[in-house]
Amino acid sequence: MEKSMIVLHLEDNEADSVLIRHEIGKGFSGMEYYFADNEVDFIRLLEEKKIDIILSDYELAGFSGSDALQLVKTRFPQIPFIFVSGVMGEDAAIASMLDGAVDYVIKSKMKRLIPAMKRALHEAELLREKELIDEERRKLSRAVEQSSVSILITNIEGYIEYVNPKTCEVTGYTREELIGNKPHIFQASEVSRADYKHMWDHLTAGKEWHGELRNKRKNGEVWWESVSISPVFNQQGVITNYVAIKEDITRQKEMIKELQLAKERAEASDRLKTAFLRNISHELRTPLTGIINYSSLLVEPDIPDEEKREYIPLLKASGERFLNTMTDYIDISLIGTGNVKVVKREIHVFNELKDLRGDFTDACNQKGISLKTDVLEKDESIILLTDPELFRKIMFHLLDNAIKFTEKGAVRLQVSTAGLAAEGVINVRFEVSDTGIGISDKARAILFEPFTQADGSVTRKYGGTGLGLVIASRLVDLMKGQIGYSSIEGAGATFWFIVPLAIPRPAATSRPKMVKPAVMQLRSEKPILLVEDNPTNVAVTTHMLRTLGLQATAVENGRLAFNLLKDHAGEYALVLMDVHMPEMDGLSATRLVREHEAGASQHTTIIAFTAFAMSSDRDACLAAGMDDYISKPVTLSTLSNVLARWLPRADADNANPPVC
Repeated sequence: MEKSMIVLHLEDNEADSVLIRHEIGKGFSGMEYYFADNEVDFIRLLEEKKIDIILSDYELAGFSGSDALQLVKTRFPQIPFIFVSGVMGEDAAIASMLDGAVDYVIKSKMKRLIPAMKRALHEAELLREKELIDEERRKLSRAVEQSSVSILITNIEGYIEYVNPKTCEVTGYTREELIGNKPHIFQASEVSRADYKHMWDHLTAGKEWHGELRNKRKNGEVWWESVSISPVFNQQGVITNYVAIKEDITRQKEMIKELQLAKERAEASDRLKTAFLRNISHELRTPLTGIINYSSLLVEPDIPDEEKREYIPLLKASGERFLNTMTDYIDISLIGTGNVKVVKREIHVFNELKDLRGDFTDACNQKGISLKTDVLEKDESIILLTDPELFRKIMFHLLDNAIKFTEKGAVRLQVSTAGLAAEGVINVRFEVSDTGIGISDKARAILFEPFTQADGSVTRKYGGTGLGLVIASRLVDLMKGQIGYSSIEGAGATFWFIVPLAIPRPAATSRPKMVKPAVMQLRSEKPILLVEDNPTNVAVTTHMLRTLGLQATAVENGRLAFNLLKDHAGEYALVLMDVHMPEMDGLSATRLVREHEAGASQHTTIIAFTAFAMSSDRDACLAAGMDDYISKPVTLSTLSNVLARWLPRADADNANPPVC
């Protein structure tokens, strides 16, 4: 239904009002007519009604037509205003038109009213449409100018005619530098002829083109943009311009690359985990199979004792391999989680190396290779301020690695001072050389990666966890040292590390001799208190103590041990105290004993007897009040040597125990 026209008529002559209303009705089928003869009603109707057109007499008492025109143009400028008057002269009519009236009609010529009203309404409609279009243009302009993406308009030849501020911000160019130029000013690399043709074929065919471009800013910095180019058509459907909307996607590109790298790392991690699980399964099952099988054969009644004796070293070797494997897995885990701390103490380097050489003598003899130690006379007295446990682990893994991959020839251990590192500190260089298989180019890339060897055949042939060199390198890092290697494939390898924490001591008049202690008989009228919750360990340790000529009383936790020592003070020669036990651990029990003995003359010798084997564990035991430390598993000779510090030998009259 057509909208009714709303007319407001300002007139003080009621007869004229009726006449004009009648005349309007002839030209407009739908109409709402409102009449006002004073200023108050006129303003009220303007505010209450959506007036489409105003008709007004020129001369009114108290409120003239000119006053009404000024009010309308000030407050309601969109409403067309026509004077309808019987006395309006030509000069007044012209003046009113200049003031904003759209027309005037003399009452004696009412036939002009309808055409004048229709023309005024049409012009008002055109003005409203223009204002709407202008507003849309302003909105579009603001949107383009304030856009967070780059917008660029070219002519059909590709020359830039417009860029928004974001384009200047992103590229670093000013508007003046870009207008009249072509977009290839941004190109960081040439677009291939095929890609360039594909883009222009799309655009000239009136289609949109989408793609990604690697561009360059004015300062030379390269960035990636996602670009959408669209043709602009005129009313005849002819392309007049091209508009490009571009968004910086450099960060998205980087994120995609990072995600791809993360995916590759995750896949590599999965492969590593698979290799780890296969490796750990193989490395644990192999010695366990030997332990179980040889143990089963030892209890077979039909097997001769002579044959059983041949199984014992094989059983021992399987146990040692199992222990070394578990130690490697625990070490790499502790290092990876940052739980390995360097606890520095003085150690005599020459004696430590002699001890390590003794540990590997049997392995070298079995393979028919020699193990040589080269230490210059001037360096034999080196005392190293470092962590003894970590130092031994590094040397153990380097020697073990060299012996493992050497089938013939020799393994050589060399030690030398390598100059001052700082005042009072010298560098000590350790080298382990072998005549083994050497290191291939493929192996070099993964040499210090966990759970890896050159290939699967190497793992099957030589065995091992693939962690030895990794542990050694990471421990050297912890000790603030350097590690490296040199090798020729098929002609051996040399691994070296330098520790810059050595302190020189004057050379001794005679070389200290490091002789592995033999098993000795000890003497004590009092029993040893063994605090251990594992029945197997209790049985084995009790047997070892009996072999040494000692008796033992065993309890299964620290609470029971404390109660015995509190109620039966002085009745035990010493205490072998496990650390990890139920109800009360060994450290807590030791602290209670020391608190109970505080101020008394009684002091119970307590020796840690634990599977916690790091230097920090030893320090924790001594800090709790223990007197000495033995790490499990323990050999009979090691147990004998430690106990001999605190108990008299069977062939000696007596000896005062040392202070640890």
